[in-house]
Amino acid sequence: MKILLVAGPAFVLAGCVASRASEPAPRIVRVEVPVRVPAKCAVRVSPRPRYADEDAVTAPDIFRQVRALTMGIAQRKAREQALENAITSCGGTVAR
Repeated sequence: MKILLVAGPAFVLAGCVASRASEPAPRIVRVEVPVRVPAKCAVRVSPRPRYADEDAVTAPDIFRQVRALTMGIAQRKAREQALENAITSCGGTVAR
């Protein structure tokens, strides 16, 4: 009986050691990661328009000159905003 009490746990421990020796082989797992690739921008910019203030010098009086200059400034601001929108839509940044 004493031999069984001493030999029993020895056999159990031997079984635990034997199961550890047969570890599974390492697996190779393929993981696909999407990467952004820069592409050409397809935004077309219209040619430079004719602004209202280009003829301000030939206006008959000062009031029409000022009105032409004011309209020219508004047109240039609108054109600048359109160009900035085209740049940012392509992923660029506008430096100020």
